[in-house]
Amino acid sequence: MRKIIEGDIPFLGLKTHYRMVVGTDSSKRPLILLHGGPGSSHNSLEVLDPIADQGRTLVYYDQIG
Repeated sequence: MRKIIEGDIPFLGLKTHYRMVVGTDSSKRPLILLHGGPGSSHNSLEVLDPIADQGRTLVYYDQIG
């Protein structure tokens, strides 16, 4: 089972949501995933979660807007 960490980071009076799928190999650099832009979210990218099974941590964030 994949370890998933989610939360919000305060920024200029707003909140930026993030989601991390934690990989098991700390020697691999994390993969930062950016969605298409305002009005969209990271949810459409969650199909990439299986990459974490190869040891790499995935970091998603929801752009404000």
